[in-house]
Amino acid sequence: MATVTGMTAAKMLEIQNSSIISGTIDGSDHLILTNYGGGTVDAGLMTTSDMSLAGNQTVTGIKTYNAGTLLDKGSMVFNVKAFGAVGDGTTDDTAAIQAAIDAAWAVGGGTVWFPKATYKLATQPIKFYTSAGTPIVAYSNIKLLGAGSILAQTTTGVDVIKCRNNAGVGAISVNNSIENLTLTFTGTATNSGHGVNLSQDAASGPVFKRWSMRNVYVTNCQGSGKYGFNLEGLEASTIERCKTFDCANGFFLNGGAQGNFTTGTNSTTLQNCFADMGANGVTAFRAVEVSYVSYKGCGVLYRATSAGSAYQVECGNAVSYDTCGFELDGTVTLAAGFKVTENSLAYGSGQVAIKTCYAYKSKTTKEVWVTNGCNAFVESFQSNSTVSGSVGLTLDGTARVTEVASTWPAGAPRTLSATAKWYTPGIPRVSSLASGAAPTPAAGIADSLIVYAAAVNMTVGAPTGQADDGQTLEIQFRDDGTARTIAHNAIFVNGPATKLTTTVLGKAVREVFQYSAGGNNWTCMSSVPAGW
Repeated sequence: MATVTGMTAAKMLEIQNSSIISGTIDGSDHLILTNYGGGTVDAGLMTTSDMSLAGNQTVTGIKTYNAGTLLDKGSMVFNVKAFGAVGDGTTDDTAAIQAAIDAAWAVGGGTVWFPKATYKLATQPIKFYTSAGTPIVAYSNIKLLGAGSILAQTTTGVDVIKCRNNAGVGAISVNNSIENLTLTFTGTATNSGHGVNLSQDAASGPVFKRWSMRNVYVTNCQGSGKYGFNLEGLEASTIERCKTFDCANGFFLNGGAQGNFTTGTNSTTLQNCFADMGANGVTAFRAVEVSYVSYKGCGVLYRATSAGSAYQVECGNAVSYDTCGFELDGTVTLAAGFKVTENSLAYGSGQVAIKTCYAYKSKTTKEVWVTNGCNAFVESFQSNSTVSGSVGLTLDGTARVTEVASTWPAGAPRTLSATAKWYTPGIPRVSSLASGAAPTPAAGIADSLIVYAAAVNMTVGAPTGQADDGQTLEIQFRDDGTARTIAHNAIFVNGPATKLTTTVLGKAVREVFQYSAGGNNWTCMSSVPAGW
């Protein structure tokens, strides 16, 4: 118990876990009750016989204050319930929550605290920007912090949380975070907005800088083209331990939101995130026009057939997928597991690394699909497909891939375009055919071509694809029991050795060429015309 005596103006008294029974203060004094441990405030404390606590609770006469009953709007922590949020799941708490965020912004930033409850939202999203007026002001230094709290949007097409950037009006959002919250849409799911929407108002950014999202769970955002996380331009940001469930799409790093190469996403990491695509999912992790982006320990589960991709990068540079994977149940189908492709202007993706990643029961799925003009490095990819129809590595057009120590489905391990470049360091790339009047080597995907039962005379065609300077190419021929003549396209020239001209009955004959980029020809370096 504490007794207050002899207070003078402009003094501050802090009482911890005690009762106040007497004393005098005036309008210049400031009383702080901390820890809310419990006690009694006697009316004799104040000459005016009443007392206001943080503008929320008034003491008249004797009143007991108990732990947790005093709500402090604070200067750094802003409790949404102190601003009028109810959290019963039926009362519209949008305005109260927005008031807490606005108050935090007004003092330069702070933590907006959501005690565990379900907060109904209606008509508007929770905004990281000024609610009214032109031009907008984007908020910075705001942290939304929950304790497993739920924000439930109820209005058609409206996001749960939204921030806006607009370089033209100087609206730049920096150093914000969202943590320990569940975001959901409780109306008709197919009419939802996004869960988290960082939105660019106009071209040329600027990007959202130094954002973090941790332990954020987004569910039931199934509107067409909607995402759990729709992030239009991020820099130096992290997304950790976040999950989407039963959303149309999962996580979107959209660097081209306002047109190609106008916003961009750079130096951003998604770690230990998961997308459970439910019954309506399309693409789980998508990135457009990004650089220096890494996905670590992320996972995807599809519960229904989808035309989307588990992971898709469009015009990305220095993008890595490390220990990521996707799972199907052996009955549903998916267009692609990891898709490395171009953007709408046909600018490809480069230096994309897919390392120690995994596919499970991927029926009729291209597990790794690299399209024209893109290049990737694939290391230690593991396919665990026990169902038919799964396709391992697929290269289209002039795609380039270096593959190391990977395991693909037995039925269709690789589908390689004749103009692609496929490297397997230390392992010869061999292609073969039974016969052909014009056997044509594919320089980008084969170091050795074997014609093992030639039934016609042959002219070796100019290799397809783009060869590397100094690349070697071995060609072996065996006829079908009748000697066949061998001719060559003009790109093959004699060198230290002479090109073959015929097969030898019952034997294999062999020649080896080396490519010269300067002369654009293949020089015969050795040949075994007698066969073996």
